[in-house]
Amino acid sequence: MSEKLDLNLENVQKLVVTPKLRQALTILQLPAYDLANYLQQEMAANPVLELDRPWEEPVGEDPYQSQDAFGQEWLEYWFSDTPPQPVNRREHVTVLPVDRWYALGQDKLQELVLQIRTVVASHKTQELAVMLLDYLDCSGFLPTVDAELAMATKSTVAEIMAARQLLQSLEPRGLACYSLADYLCLELRARGQLNACWEKAISEYLPLLAAGRVMQVAAALDCPATDIQELLDLLQLLPPRPGGELAPGRQNQFVLPDVVVAKEKGVYEICVNERSLPRLILSPYYLQLLRKTKEPNVQVYISERIRAATWLVRSLEQRRQTLYNVALAIVAGQHDFLEQGFSHMRPLTLSQVATSLGIHESTVSRAVANKYMQTPRGMYPMRFFFTSGVADSSGLGLAKEGVQSAMRQLIAEEDTSAPWSDQDLADLLLRDKGITISRRTVGKYREEMGILSSRRRKRFQM
Repeated sequence: MSEKLDLNLENVQKLVVTPKLRQALTILQLPAYDLANYLQQEMAANPVLELDRPWEEPVGEDPYQSQDAFGQEWLEYWFSDTPPQPVNRREHVTVLPVDRWYALGQDKLQELVLQIRTVVASHKTQELAVMLLDYLDCSGFLPTVDAELAMATKSTVAEIMAARQLLQSLEPRGLACYSLADYLCLELRARGQLNACWEKAISEYLPLLAAGRVMQVAAALDCPATDIQELLDLLQLLPPRPGGELAPGRQNQFVLPDVVVAKEKGVYEICVNERSLPRLILSPYYLQLLRKTKEPNVQVYISERIRAATWLVRSLEQRRQTLYNVALAIVAGQHDFLEQGFSHMRPLTLSQVATSLGIHESTVSRAVANKYMQTPRGMYPMRFFFTSGVADSSGLGLAKEGVQSAMRQLIAEEDTSAPWSDQDLADLLLRDKGITISRRTVGKYREEMGILSSRRRKRFQM
């Protein structure tokens, strides 16, 4: 018997990510602030790259007359009067003061230590208070009881209680409480708003209060429902945890817009913000050296560095062009939002933008990753403008944010003694806005907005 050998041949296309391509993808994906740091590193690694200083006049022989192939190619590219696309390169981009968004980090703990040192208390109490900071969870509560803390710190229960009281008097108020109920009672007591009925309601019936079961709590305490409703309304205004600013891992950070959209004479202008980026040129010294040197090793080294510099600058130009084109597509797709606000947000996907620009969807994804766009309506992550939607009477569809805005308006105008259910909201959206949406989707959007259910939104009239 003869054996047959079957060979299956397949043509497989595989993208090989070269170092140059990897660098171009990295440059495209980096936001402005990180890109500036990246370019500083590239300048340090490549001596051919220099900062452009247009105020400096060349001395002696014109270094830009080099006929070296690599250098000339770079110069022709860089000094071309006709960029490949009309990318806005205005130098007078107006960046709004809201460019910097700050988040509190763990340096708040250092502030607490300073507060402790300024409080009139014994040295022992102050030291214990500082030690107790290590026992706080990220919400500012103490998960360990006084007796256990006393053993752990080699102190007495009375001393621990004094240290806890010191911490509770600091800002933010309510640190070192054992539970949410203790914290809420402490906060209301400090405001002079706590009575015996309310203290019992918080201490014994907080889960029912959180569920909005006003009538059940009122019946259990034998007090008017309006009193419990007043308490519930007051509790909803208080911070849910005293140490919300103490969450670990949060760092001070600021955001620069990568794209600025401004409306001038009725037309939206788009500018890729590169004010924070260094402007790079080829070193005149190395261009001269490449032309004059007879050393093969030196020629090879400088030529390789020029190739790298050329690719870097072209990658920067490609990033600028891609960001501009993507921003242009976003402005076109979300024109109604820019003009009229959230209620007119339209569905927009990465795939739609990629198809309109003739590029891959992954390129659009990299272009908008971790980047921000400053618009007349505020500064938003560029991914904010990509959203799903539902059908509406216009035939264009309405983005999730637009639906949520319409829901928010309906809930704001409802009768609080008989609030709309999710099905009621779905019916009203269809009747008044022409928005087709299911009850389940209404519930999902409502929860995303942090809006309570109809039962928990109900208010008993005073």
